[in-house]
Amino acid sequence: MVDVQQVVREQVWTALLRVGKPDSRFHWDFSSFIADFEGSDAAADRLRELDAWKRSSLLFITPDNSTELVRRAAMEDGKAFLMTTYGIRRGFLLLEAKAVAKEEISYAATLDGMDRHARAVTLADIKTLGHLGLLITGGSAVTRQGLRVGKGHGFFDVECALFSELGVMDESSEIVDIVHDEQIVDLDVEASPHDVGVDWLMRRGTYDAASLLNTTKTSRYWGSGGFNLAGVIAQIAGMAAACLWLSSPAFVGPLSSRTQGSDFSFFMGIIVGGLVYFVLARTKVRGEVNEA
Repeated sequence: MVDVQQVVREQVWTALLRVGKPDSRFHWDFSSFIADFEGSDAAADRLRELDAWKRSSLLFITPDNSTELVRRAAMEDGKAFLMTTYGIRRGFLLLEAKAVAKEEISYAATLDGMDRHARAVTLADIKTLGHLGLLITGGSAVTRQGLRVGKGHGFFDVECALFSELGVMDESSEIVDIVHDEQIVDLDVEASPHDVGVDWLMRRGTYDAASLLNTTKTSRYWGSGGFNLAGVIAQIAGMAAACLWLSSPAFVGPLSSRTQGSDFSFFMGIIVGGLVYFVLARTKVRGEVNEA
């Protein structure tokens, strides 16, 4: 019988050769570690925008390469977090941001740094720490329905089971998977009874390349009659701002004339046009990214 999850893993591991980052211990053997990837900083930035991140004082972050920037962000935001040691061999570590000097944060976010700056805690200790509002993990692959496919060892599932038994994780706890777009699969993978689903996928933004090249009404980027109204308005606003600061033999803008003929038209056009487009299009663009 074909192991569908293993087939998915191997397909993703092949794709990660293009966008993933090797490990100092396991090199390109993605079956032995959860890889960091190009753009993981963008995923970490999106994570910090979640309400669950903002309201959670205690996090759980897996010891994956792809979650190193998340650990750094947690310290920068003054949050305490739990992390397992590799393979849960030495149990759990607790790092409290207040115990780490600002100049040590980058090092403390690494696995070696965690051993130096965090302290070991028992299951009994964890039970007294309070509620885990947010759990952040990496993964080999994840479906759009939220089924996470790890390396195949089931460590994250075991960790969640322990937290549930200790009473620090419940249905209100949210789970985030840090992944690259190449790790998101559209296959209908059957979940095992112990598999833990995720609530959020933090990834780089995507675009539909085929639709960008499609100049018919069927394109997702067709807009209104073939025009992106937010883009048109932003361009007009940028041109108007540029004219105010334009200084040329044929025309001198009113703001340019008041500043001894200074010409900032190039910069003002870009800045004003960009800001107007950001305000008008951000909701629509985010929707397109989520659908891609």
